[in-house]
Amino acid sequence: MRNRIAYRLIYSRSALIAFTAMAALTASIAIGGQNPQSAPQKPVEAWAVFDVASVRLNDPAVPGRPGMFMNFGGGCGIFGLQVDAKRIAVTAFPYALVSIANGKNCQSPENVTGGPEWIKTDRYDIEAAIPEGTPTYTPAQVANREAPKLQMMMEALLEDRFKLKVHREMKELPAFVLTAGKGTPKMTAAGEADQAVRRINLKMEDGKSYGELLLGKGSMADLANMVAGITKVQVQDKTGITGQFNLRVEYDNNGVVRPTIAAAIQEQIGLKLDNTKVATEVVVIDHIEKPSEN
Repeated sequence: MRNRIAYRLIYSRSALIAFTAMAALTASIAIGGQNPQSAPQKPVEAWAVFDVASVRLNDPAVPGRPGMFMNFGGGCGIFGLQVDAKRIAVTAFPYALVSIANGKNCQSPENVTGGPEWIKTDRYDIEAAIPEGTPTYTPAQVANREAPKLQMMMEALLEDRFKLKVHREMKELPAFVLTAGKGTPKMTAAGEADQAVRRINLKMEDGKSYGELLLGKGSMADLANMVAGITKVQVQDKTGITGQFNLRVEYDNNGVVRPTIAAAIQEQIGLKLDNTKVATEVVVIDHIEKPSEN
């Protein structure tokens, strides 16, 4: 069994805010005096960090923690996720953590590029205390990159513990657009008692494999995220459909024993998936290190 190596970092929010305030005051004095070209300081809110954060190299032989919310992230490497008002716990590849911090869907590999191979093979357990006053996010919001303040805190953690440095650039990338088809979609509205499910099953028929997409209590953004994991390109939700639904789609990437994912979505649930290209901001990893033992 691989030895577990634990890393812990305690962030002092009050000290950091005090330091930022002093830096801002110094800059203000300089602008009014000898140094009018000084760059403006980041607002204090942009320095948001976790109160306490632990980073551990995951031991895959150890069972996941009870209650760990699974099946978010798929191929980009999110193996478990818990989040509430006071705490976040996630087991993931650094590649997935970088994508979350930067608001990118890592199901499309071109959205986050660069870095060594270990960022897609080494799992890390991240547990962190969330500062009081932070909005409460759901696991779905974190997985769908809709938790901006938590993402900001994750970015600060990666920069400090993994020495992460990135830059952004624009690229024209292939994409799919998910739109509402003609007629009423064949989806069942989710009820309060329904379970949240994000799962892709591999099934067999006559010795040939095909996929089964299961979405429970999910939005159209969740569906787009799952389809991106199948197609390996970004999928934009342009359906205009709100609410949460339960649905099931059977597909075959080769279109042999089942329709392709685009045809299956149209035939089985009444939505459309069209090819397109979009100018996309991508994140390029310039530098990242394995956390060192304290």
